[in-house]
Amino acid sequence: MKAEAPSASHSLENLMVRFRHNTQNFSLVFRHTSLLISMLVGVVILPGCTALSLVDNGTHLAFALERGAVELRNSNQSDLVVHYTPLGGLGETYQVSMRHSREVVRVDAFGNTLNQGGGYLTVSGLHRGGTSYHERFVFTPRDLKIVKTNEATEVVLHKTGDRIDVVELR
Repeated sequence: MKAEAPSASHSLENLMVRFRHNTQNFSLVFRHTSLLISMLVGVVILPGCTALSLVDNGTHLAFALERGAVELRNSNQSDLVVHYTPLGGLGETYQVSMRHSREVVRVDAFGNTLNQGGGYLTVSGLHRGGTSYHERFVFTPRDLKIVKTNEATEVVLHKTGDRIDVVELR
């Protein structure tokens, strides 16, 4: 008996089935690879932001001031002390400088700043850096500066009406 040659339509169907199967496999592999890459970013890269200089001492202090301002705003207290330790730890000498704010920063519902506060903070040390991010949460009525060696800085926050002021570094 002689086998019949496959028809053109049958060959095309087989080709389409293989193409669809390969496309589905590629899609599955692509999704799994994307998931693994995302997990790698979350597990390896994000904790290493300090090593990559994506977070510095200034930003680290601004985040601490943000948390302190939220805590003070939600409490019945009039003052709160934020304890700040630089990213390099306490085994170093560092300086905290805060330039006074010219005006209270207003933030819209989407988190956009509507004006510039004019203040700026810098922190020296191993991971030195500066920012004005803290201006969204606190107001600095006067210039402040302190140098510390092997100890944390205490930042004193004071509630003044609706505003949270940075009143002292010690």
